[in-house]
Amino acid sequence: MILRLAWGSLMARALTVGMTVLAIALSVSLFLGVEKMRTGARASFTDTISGTDLIVGARSGSVQLLLYSVFRIGNATNNVTWESFQDIAARDEVDWIVPISLGDSHKQFRVMGTTAAFFDHYAYRGGRALAFDSGHGLDDLYDAVIGADVAATLGYDTGDPIVVAHGLRSS
Repeated sequence: MILRLAWGSLMARALTVGMTVLAIALSVSLFLGVEKMRTGARASFTDTISGTDLIVGARSGSVQLLLYSVFRIGNATNNVTWESFQDIAARDEVDWIVPISLGDSHKQFRVMGTTAAFFDHYAYRGGRALAFDSGHGLDDLYDAVIGADVAATLGYDTGDPIVVAHGLRSS
């Protein structure tokens, strides 16, 4: 009897009930979509910096340092002095250290200054190591490694000279 009465009440307000069910379904879908994006972004972020315990940089905002040093988003901050780098590297608690210097460019592409240790320790997408399609890593002070996309865009081959400019320039 009560179920029949409830069903009759729902049918009398079919439009209102339908809109309420639709609103609840949309709310749940939106909530699940946002949650899926949040967990995906967290997993992607964790995979990007896996194996790294600490990022040290010159005085700036911590978010700015993280975004620029790991994701290359934003503008370069001040650099740490070479003496500070050596002091940090000499500490017993430090197993490995990779210097990164940012702020230069080559034909609208950002340039990162580093050492050969970058290629030994940097991993992406859950531990994948960097690989060379041709050529080799950094053996000399004036050696450079160019990513496959940049080489294809600029038509470069192994051994081609490049000129690095200070700041982000288009030419």
